[in-house]
Amino acid sequence: MIRKIIIFKIHYLLVITSTMLCLTPAYAGLLSTIHCPQDYIPLFLTSEYGIEEGESLVESDYAESNADGDLFLGNVIFIKDESFMGADEIALQEGVLSAVGNVIFRQSGEIEIRSEQGEFDSNQDRSEIRSAHFRLADGPTRMVDGHKSRLVQLRGQAEVVVKEPDGRVLITEGHVSKCPEGNRDVVLHAAEIELDPVTSQGKAKKVVIRFKGVPILGLPVLYFALGDERRTGFLYPTIKHTKKHGLAFAVPYYINLAPNYDMTQTVEVMSKGKLRLNNEFRHLGKWTETLVLVEGLETDDDDDDDNDVEGLRGAHLFDTHFRRDHSWFGNVNIVGVSDDYYLKDFAGDFGSSGDSYVTRNADAHYLGETYVLSAGAQRFKVAKPGVNKESATLDREPWVEMEISHPLVQGVTFDSNLRYDKFLRQNQFLGKRFVSDNSLSYRLRPPFGELTITAGTRSSRYSSLALTISDTSADNISVPYYAVDGSLYFDRHMESDGAGRTWTLQPRIAYIKVPYRDQSHLPEFDTAARIFLGYEDLFSVNRYIGEDRLGNTDQVTVGTQLSLRDNEHLKDVFKLSLGQIFYDDDRKPQIEGDELEDKEKSDGFLGIQAALGVATKVNAVFRVDDRWEEVQQTSLTGRYVATEKTAVTGNYQYEIVEGEQIGLRLDHKMNSTWQIAAQSVRSLDEDMQIETTVAVHYKNCCWSIELELGRQLEEDKTHDTYAQIYFRLKGFGGY
Repeated sequence: MIRKIIIFKIHYLLVITSTMLCLTPAYAGLLSTIHCPQDYIPLFLTSEYGIEEGESLVESDYAESNADGDLFLGNVIFIKDESFMGADEIALQEGVLSAVGNVIFRQSGEIEIRSEQGEFDSNQDRSEIRSAHFRLADGPTRMVDGHKSRLVQLRGQAEVVVKEPDGRVLITEGHVSKCPEGNRDVVLHAAEIELDPVTSQGKAKKVVIRFKGVPILGLPVLYFALGDERRTGFLYPTIKHTKKHGLAFAVPYYINLAPNYDMTQTVEVMSKGKLRLNNEFRHLGKWTETLVLVEGLETDDDDDDDNDVEGLRGAHLFDTHFRRDHSWFGNVNIVGVSDDYYLKDFAGDFGSSGDSYVTRNADAHYLGETYVLSAGAQRFKVAKPGVNKESATLDREPWVEMEISHPLVQGVTFDSNLRYDKFLRQNQFLGKRFVSDNSLSYRLRPPFGELTITAGTRSSRYSSLALTISDTSADNISVPYYAVDGSLYFDRHMESDGAGRTWTLQPRIAYIKVPYRDQSHLPEFDTAARIFLGYEDLFSVNRYIGEDRLGNTDQVTVGTQLSLRDNEHLKDVFKLSLGQIFYDDDRKPQIEGDELEDKEKSDGFLGIQAALGVATKVNAVFRVDDRWEEVQQTSLTGRYVATEKTAVTGNYQYEIVEGEQIGLRLDHKMNSTWQIAAQSVRSLDEDMQIETTVAVHYKNCCWSIELELGRQLEEDKTHDTYAQIYFRLKGFGGY
């Protein structure tokens, strides 16, 4: 073995990657992790070979020197800094290295090139390699077989690879792929490829993308990023067919404006004569995250839509969220549509086809140690035909709220909620309201239970056009309330196969007293009767939701919960909840249409949550009549994971007025690449299918395709069918 240290400089860098395109799958739940083969490029450091920085090391079986230079033969390796070159023969003459036979070049663990011959000119810092096979690695280093290495991200071949003195890399007749070694399903071929590591950008000319050896896309020029950076260019199109709009073909164009903001412009052509333009802008700031959507299309009276809307139609959305430190946060969400039929015709990012309104909402919040200060504005715009605008949901412009929870002495807390609202409808002023809810509570928490005693007053003041009473004090009212809420804990610990579990029985009783105060003369801006859909609803002081009324009551709420807790995983595996309200005095209606039946008891509540092992989870809620004889409302949800490959989810909904509805979903992973999903929702009362969806998804380490077929019930009781296809290529399709 001949070992020779040579001191001279050689610089070489080659970076190759491919463009990354994004496409959203139809069923995110279908996607799963696929374990793909991985290979690495090792780093070779001069420190491992005992040479100093800037020095070079050459080892070979035989070496000779003459006036023309040095010749190294047999198992030749050349190492300098983080660069490594090996060959059967290397000739060194005046700083130019000519390598022949099994040539391999690696640098920084980022690039590996193999060929039969190559030339490296250290004087001009120019290199040329012919008939080259190359691999590109990226990401953090990791130890593989005792060497620091990087994971290979891209590989390819080229007739000629040239590295220019300015750092640019020129590839002639080359192709690249992000598929694993030996897989050539997806390949990008170009007559010329130029890579600029300084700007981290690449340019390819006369591009052809081949799938399974078949050309599927040709472009005269393609620009792309060398790393994971985003790059301006076309994204893959989407294809969708619906009964309403026919075949729709959408082509998005992505514009990378800066590292923290970008834009996507989409042109969608529909077979029924429509052309829709969509523009999406995203911005990520230090404290903000913003999305802006604008779309539009031209329609005429020849369209098949069941409306008479003509001319320019469209919609817009502005959505931003901000958070500064841990104290300030807020949101702005503004949605607008051109007409009441737009969501019905083009449901999507701006809302669903059944929405009656689009909203404009802004709010800001500040979190203090013992208080939360909030302010905002909210406006509703009718976006559904047939909605009476004179009775539309009221706007709040503005609203201000302050919530205070301040400990006074041990166990005693002062709570206050102050809120101001200004109400409008269709830009017409209706009234102002100020509500003040102040209370003192004492909480005792012994080891065996909990007791809370609360006394408070709710005061309201109105300035409203709806007030017709001449008495100036009629717009002011105060209502006191009192509550005593106590629970006991009965625990029993169990040991089973080494896993500790605890049964807990928690009986609870609460007394709530709200004396009657006539509030019928006050406006009703946002108040409705409360429906008891949860266990905690039974213990609410107010039987109304909203701020306009505090209903009188003299009641006792009795409930109990039985739970089984897995102490090892710190979660409840079973919980049973029962509860009912018992009234001691007649309640008086406080809002229009409040039909209070003369009952001594409320509807009963029953809730069950259970995790039967790791395979089955059940959640059931029942609301029954006061005698526990007839079910008024039911919600059942269950999920069963039969195997690691199959899961079934079912849902049943029943309401005594609205009727019954049942839903079922199946997810099945046939193998590591094929998955299917099916979903069905049906109305049992009307004996009518509401929704049917079937999706088939194939994904390997190189490409994926997803087909989704569906049929949905429209408001006019007719069905609309649709089909969507999503096709993605690794490295070119958003993996």
